[in-house]
Amino acid sequence: MLRNENGFTAVLAIIVMLFASIIIAGLGPMINTTVSAAVNNRDVIEAEYAAEGGAKRAIVEFNQTGTDWTWLNKDQQFDTDFPTNQKKYNVIIYKSADASKTPVTPVFNANNTYVIQSVGTVGKAKKTVLVTVNVTTGGGGAGGITNYLMYSGGNISLSGSYTQHGNIAAKGSIDTNGSLAPDNNSTLLPNQNDISWLSDFPVLTSTIDSDRPKTTVNPDKKGNYTLSGNYNNQTIVVNGDVTIAANTNFSNTSIYADGTIDLQGGGINFNNNCYLVANGDITMNGSVNLGGAVFVSYGSIDWYGSGTLNSGAIYAQKDITLHGSYTLTYSETTIKNTIGAGGGAGEPPIIGPWSSQ
Repeated sequence: MLRNENGFTAVLAIIVMLFASIIIAGLGPMINTTVSAAVNNRDVIEAEYAAEGGAKRAIVEFNQTGTDWTWLNKDQQFDTDFPTNQKKYNVIIYKSADASKTPVTPVFNANNTYVIQSVGTVGKAKKTVLVTVNVTTGGGGAGGITNYLMYSGGNISLSGSYTQHGNIAAKGSIDTNGSLAPDNNSTLLPNQNDISWLSDFPVLTSTIDSDRPKTTVNPDKKGNYTLSGNYNNQTIVVNGDVTIAANTNFSNTSIYADGTIDLQGGGINFNNNCYLVANGDITMNGSVNLGGAVFVSYGSIDWYGSGTLNSGAIYAQKDITLHGSYTLTYSETTIKNTIGAGGGAGEPPIIGPWSSQ
């Protein structure tokens, strides 16, 4: 009898084990599917985080003056605890009007709407984030220097006789010694701390976007390049200092000097839509027809003599000192035709809506 019970127990145990094996075999794929789904959901969420991280990096670059776009269109490591091929993002930027989505390097000297496309990848999961960015130039807005006839990031000193048609602003003081005759719509605005400057000089010159033929020249052994004669419808980039000789005429011409600009003697004429940018100081001696021009110095401006600025503006990142007799008239049109066409100023980019795919 005992043997029969032991045999029955053994058979029952075998049956239970077989049944359990069948149940486990059936549940195995379900468990694997559930685990895989959980891992995939986790990777999708992390892939979106990676895509958002790439988009935010691009937005930061849009808001910086020393912008670095060398990382675009390349896989970038998202999580330093994992290899790049496991958790990464890849960002391209294209113009919103371009249906082919051709990657471009953004420029800040023309009105453009860009799309940031950031693709995050974690494992086999991918997520795409799209962000629109509007870049505007030329007008300046409430916080830009291009609203002003004259702006100094330091102090302004005006000695002599002046006729003023436009607002003059400075981060520091504005001192006048002589006769200043502003019109009814013009004023002096010292101690202005919230006026934004232009892009850094290397960024400005690397993103020149102008219809004018561009020529890049090197200075002589002393580091100087002399302009003399007549210049019309040109963009001239000088890798050093610039001297403008007497009796030199300019029209629709932009000059970028990675050094100083020195206007020597009388008879110099800036007829219309001229743009002078110096990474150093801009100095002047004599009588100059400032005409229709915008003068930008990343150093200081120091002028002795006389001149009439019929339409334009004068900007220096440091001090401005003028001695003599000047008539100065602000022109938004000239600014748009020079800074807006040739590179430099603008409002901070406007970040549009985000979308995720």
